[in-house]
Amino acid sequence: MTSRRTWQKQETRVAKALGGDRIPYSGSAQFKDEEGDVFHKDFEIECKYRSPKLRVIGWFKEVRKRASKSKKIPMLVVREKGTHGDYVIMELNDFSRVFYGVVGPEDEAEILDEYLKGEAHGH
Repeated sequence: MTSRRTWQKQETRVAKALGGDRIPYSGSAQFKDEEGDVFHKDFEIECKYRSPKLRVIGWFKEVRKRASKSKKIPMLVVREKGTHGDYVIMELNDFSRVFYGVVGPEDEAEILDEYLKGEAHGH
């Protein structure tokens, strides 16, 4: 079982990266259907901390490996069979950098440098 502190850290990290605020006790039965884990002006954010056995994570790791070689930002798009609507999966640091110009605390300086070098050369 995952410790409470582990998922609280995840919620705090997500809130900070996206410019939101962590909502304490959001997962308790009292508030379960009323609000997500992070308050944000534009997004309804729910955080999940799961085992790497989740199939989507494996797929994303494959995309990330290819993206590392091609120097692109990894993105996985999935759709449940028989439904409408696609889901986009990206790493939080990439999302915050692309959409907000924010570099998350876990970003490595070399990743940002590569990204900026690519922009300077029109890539």
